[in-house]
Amino acid sequence: MARKEGKKNRKLGRASRKPKTARYKARDQRFKNKLKRVRQSSGEAAAEQYALEHRRKRLGE
Repeated sequence: MARKEGKKNRKLGRASRKPKTARYKARDQRFKNKLKRVRQSSGEAAAEQYALEHRRKRLGE
């Protein structure tokens, strides 16, 4: 059987089985965790700049 061409690393049903709100919450939680890591390593100003660059209105809320 030939392999399908196209995107190879897509998580095929895993994300789509979750409710939409759960996906959004998970995305926001990942962003908060990323901000925490940036804040810890580079300080508050760097975290604010990172958030602005990524067009987020709220910082860690």
